[in-house]
Amino acid sequence: MKVVLHLICLMVVVSGCQKADVAGDKKGAAKQAEAEHKNALAKPITKKIEQKSGQVFFKWPETGSKIFAGTEFVFGVNGALELAPAGTKMDNPNAGHHHVLVGHGPIDAGETIPMDKTHIHFGKAQTRAALDLPVGEHDLTLQFANGGHVSYGPPRSAVTKVDVAQRPEKVGVSISNLKPDAVNRVKSPIKLFFTLEGYALRPAGEDILDKRSGHHHILIDRAFMPTGEVIPMDEKHKHFGKAQTETSLVLPKGEHTLTLQLGDAAHRSYGEALSKTYRLLVE
Repeated sequence: MKVVLHLICLMVVVSGCQKADVAGDKKGAAKQAEAEHKNALAKPITKKIEQKSGQVFFKWPETGSKIFAGTEFVFGVNGALELAPAGTKMDNPNAGHHHVLVGHGPIDAGETIPMDKTHIHFGKAQTRAALDLPVGEHDLTLQFANGGHVSYGPPRSAVTKVDVAQRPEKVGVSISNLKPDAVNRVKSPIKLFFTLEGYALRPAGEDILDKRSGHHHILIDRAFMPTGEVIPMDEKHKHFGKAQTETSLVLPKGEHTLTLQLGDAAHRSYGEALSKTYRLLVE
């Protein structure tokens, strides 16, 4: 009888142990599955996109240019390269944004670009910016990098050189016999007198690299031209490439706008900062 009771107790203990083992296995499996799920969420989802060819470049001013501090630079990309703000399109090896390195050469691929006075970031994917450079000659590098500011290396960089002069206290253009903040009632033909502050007046074609000089253009019913863009020559875009400071303009009756726009020796615009728009009512 004692033997039978002992066997029964042994069977109960074994059964309890087996149930405990099964419960432990289920808990362990659950924890492992939860851990694997967390790891999967932590891993970024990436697309395998082939790195394709493309270049970055300084669109304006040209290398070797003489400029004033605060001159607006224009940056470009071509080929498969795609502009994207910092923090975006991290898995696309053809996307990124510009950085201007002052006094530094290209940064090796895979290196993170510092952020300081000589490593200027354009994380909003800007294509133009005024650079307030110190007076003197400077070597500049335009470096393309991904959304995490990690450099794509020398193949996606460009180097230029500029000679910077102190910016004059006042710069600007105006038509002296028109009011910029009112509707000017005039009769055609309209006599116009141009003025220029800070920059030298120089005919088209003379010293193309001197971005401290230029000549006037009148844009009829047109807004200012963006920096670096070539000003067309047609009925709506009048050139004064001989450095003229006055003209007589024929306009039909009605409302018009006239924008005085300074351009360089190659008729490339100095942008909004060197333009002024006037409203006219031709009677």
